[in-house]
Amino acid sequence: MSGLISEDELLQIVRLAESVPETYRKACFELLLQRTLERSELRSGFVLQEPESTQAPPPPLSIDVKAFMIQHKLEAGLLHRLFHIEESAVRPIYQLNDTVKSRVQIQHALLMALENAISSGDFQLEIGDLRKRCQEQKCYDLANFTRHLKNNSPLFKTVNLKQPLVLSSEGKEKLADLLRQLGKA
Repeated sequence: MSGLISEDELLQIVRLAESVPETYRKACFELLLQRTLERSELRSGFVLQEPESTQAPPPPLSIDVKAFMIQHKLEAGLLHRLFHIEESAVRPIYQLNDTVKSRVQIQHALLMALENAISSGDFQLEIGDLRKRCQEQKCYDLANFTRHLKNNSPLFKTVNLKQPLVLSSEGKEKLADLLRQLGKA
């Protein structure tokens, strides 16, 4: 770096970065250094090559997820704001803010069905996985867990504790509404 920018320029960048609030210092330093390097490259005629990204692009979505997104007029970028998708792994990065356990349980069920659809193409989830997610998210209602599912049975093709929950068309509609709501947050 000594041939690209001078020591004085680097000291100026450091002083300027230190003058901003601490939470912005690193970003400020990086931005100023980048801009100074770019100006230096232009002056010297030498251009640094950006390293190629080592992160693979997200995998293509299944045709069922694409059809769901198109049918419900949802933008494709919404999925990447709510889920981290890498190869065949899908992890939620959304936050549910509802405080009513029964609603949060159903919201998790809908979103978990979508998680599975992103990786496998099937809008379904295992009840045991839902129970675990609700326990982790502190919205598990031991006494009423099954009742909440049965009360919302139109959202699923069947509610049988020995089989996966599969979203019905009404469930997919409710999922689309939830995605729109989360997309606005």
